[in-house]
Amino acid sequence: MRSFSSIAIDSEKEDRIRHIKELVTDSEAELLFLHPPKNNDGVDQTKKLLESAFWSLDDSSDWLKRYNTSDVCGFEFWYDEGEIEFFWYTPNEDQGKHYRRHLNTRYSDGQLGESLEKFPDINETEYFVGAQYYLKNHYFEPVNHHASPLSFSNIYEDLLSEIDTKDDTRVILQVLFKPAADDWTEIHSKTVDDVAEELDMSSQTEKKLFGLIEKEKQPSSEEKKIPGMIRSQKDQKGYYVNFRVGIIGSDKEQIEKEMSEVDDILNISFESASGQNFVPKRNSENELQQLLEDMVSRNPDHMFQPKTPKEYLKHKFSDVYKHVIMTATELSSIAHVPSSREVEIDGIKWSLVNADGSLPQSSMDFDEPSEEEKKQIKQELQRHSMTDVNKISSSSESEDSSEQDETKKLED
Repeated sequence: MRSFSSIAIDSEKEDRIRHIKELVTDSEAELLFLHPPKNNDGVDQTKKLLESAFWSLDDSSDWLKRYNTSDVCGFEFWYDEGEIEFFWYTPNEDQGKHYRRHLNTRYSDGQLGESLEKFPDINETEYFVGAQYYLKNHYFEPVNHHASPLSFSNIYEDLLSEIDTKDDTRVILQVLFKPAADDWTEIHSKTVDDVAEELDMSSQTEKKLFGLIEKEKQPSSEEKKIPGMIRSQKDQKGYYVNFRVGIIGSDKEQIEKEMSEVDDILNISFESASGQNFVPKRNSENELQQLLEDMVSRNPDHMFQPKTPKEYLKHKFSDVYKHVIMTATELSSIAHVPSSREVEIDGIKWSLVNADGSLPQSSMDFDEPSEEEKKQIKQELQRHSMTDVNKISSSSESEDSSEQDETKKLED
């Protein structure tokens, strides 16, 4: 089990995070909360959503080809105040409206709206631990996923059970994604077919004693399935992916242990027979501070193919592959809205709408209140708040008066 170190949140870090949250709140970006119906199609439904909703193409500039102009969007789930809630991040109002239509279609019995909170609270004297996950091998080799021929179980059952700690711990899983270029399955004259052919061997040679002894090793039944998994990516859409996990809490040792447990679940679940897997990075003190700020601002990195000679060499000799590209099938295995059939956790914030009902169409496309309306709403809330305070104060004074009367009677 890998170990993780946390950083302490001091007043300066708290102020920086608060400032970033304010910038996000004031921007066009939207964070849409989704309380899904219990009876949805789970990971398969999210996969269909990814395949259809997140692509923007512009073919007006050049009649010979279309240009992918898609934005960076995201999926998140939070464990905060004992509840697990799901979110979709959109960078602007146009994308927000587009997503609302698709989400409303896919989850017509769900509850959807814009979240007022853009990130869980982070306070001085607390701690943060986390990691960004890259790939061990080149992105042509897929991680294990829910639709692979290898054995795999939905990770959310274990993952959500693990994070449901019933304490002040807050856990954020964040997946940012952007559709990749159409030619993502080929790079520098090498394609997924070439990689599949390299791995598609009936036997492998093992060398021992500095090459003096060679022994033929027959691949396992699961290893024989890897070339087919690699080839199957050829005609599929790809996504640049940033996969991040962060944990916040007041108990330093507890959240570091929690991060190790979460990492262990990810490590076991996604390891492929080829050796491909996720590798946690960005965990030094400075990297953790930057990771936290990137998560709050939804700032992406390495969302391009390393095609220039300099980028390719840097990419080739790195111990991990920071340019993560995944198909919708792989992506939905780490970023999906589960169903109650897949996960039975009390903490999930399910939709309150009955299965045989639906939310009105207008609830998905509400108009933003004007500044005057916001002012009136604020004044109304303040008025109610003062009324409640006066009631409490009046009640308290009445109770004090009653107690004084009772005391006087006893004295008499």
